[in-house]
Amino acid sequence: MSTRLKSLSSFPQFHMTLKISHIDKVASGLIFLLTAIIFYLTMDFPSGYGATGPAFFPRVIVGLMSVFALAQFVNVIRKDEPRTQEISWSAVKTVGIAATLIVGYLLTMPYLGFLTGTVGFLLVSMHFSGVEEFRTSLPVSIGVAIALYYVFVQFLRVPLPESAMLPVSRVLPGLFVGGVGIA
Repeated sequence: MSTRLKSLSSFPQFHMTLKISHIDKVASGLIFLLTAIIFYLTMDFPSGYGATGPAFFPRVIVGLMSVFALAQFVNVIRKDEPRTQEISWSAVKTVGIAATLIVGYLLTMPYLGFLTGTVGFLLVSMHFSGVEEFRTSLPVSIGVAIALYYVFVQFLRVPLPESAMLPVSRVLPGLFVGGVGIA
């Protein structure tokens, strides 16, 4: 090792941490706020047949999340022991990169389409998570994207964005379940 590198490594390292007090109350409040926003966004979902329309499942999940967030908040208030959490810069950076990947995935989906965009997102996410083997990540990405495509488009009948440049879903076969074609 050169003397210059040795002298640089002796400098103190900068470690920034963020200290959050009452972490349980903050988390419960943020989850409750998130559930309120999601519930509001489902207000303009079309009504389905009977009681179970497109908004039913998201509202059930949001309702359960709200109940658990409220239970957590009540539990914290009764304990009266505020917890403090220190969050390191590396954790903030990791969450920031993951959030950037998700936002990038959502913004590019109308152009790349669901299948192409999902394969790309999963490849980059797996690499970020430590999967170095392209032989492993590529087939998993393709398999998960196709499985999700069939679940949403074929079974749930949810239209997903298609790429005008690379219309991959047009070459996928329709599914046959019990002799009945689902297409």
